[in-house]
Amino acid sequence: MKKVSWTKIAIASGVMGSAAGGQSRKKVKDMLLEIEPGLSFPRGGMDLPMQVVMAAACANLAIKLGLAERAEEPDLSKRESHRRAVEIETAVQDRVREALQLALDDYNLIADKQKALIKAYRGIFTPQEYKFISGALHSDRYQNLDDVQRGRLDKAFGIMVDKKLELCGDSNDLESSTLPKTVSDLMARRK
Repeated sequence: MKKVSWTKIAIASGVMGSAAGGQSRKKVKDMLLEIEPGLSFPRGGMDLPMQVVMAAACANLAIKLGLAERAEEPDLSKRESHRRAVEIETAVQDRVREALQLALDDYNLIADKQKALIKAYRGIFTPQEYKFISGALHSDRYQNLDDVQRGRLDKAFGIMVDKKLELCGDSNDLESSTLPKTVSDLMARRK
């Protein structure tokens, strides 16, 4: 998904550049924030939902500056108005589904790469070596330990347990938790 800078959207809508009387970037930012207070201006560009919000704010600013006129709604019958509203809602939902599918594809690609890395990693110890060393560090195995010695062994045992994945790799089935592949799968999981 291509990211677009906010300045390209502002120039395309006419609120920045020669048509806007040479407004500075800062002044355009301030005016856009008056129209849409929660607006952000990320340096690396904006994803699709942010682009839509920015385009709407720029369109409103263009109207406010007199660079564009508010489109008048034609006089439509209620049936025609409802049909148009349904068409618009359907188009928005389709666009959201497309954006969600792109995001799911990206997440699944990353997850598949991570699963492959985890599956390929064998670890430093075999499971038997890990069990032997962690068992040797368990304080219940020893009698006549003072509190300091018991604390040190418990701490060492805790470190071993916390680092099991790094030390042994993962022999469990990685497919037990999967991301949804499609928007339909995602929606089914919400229920």
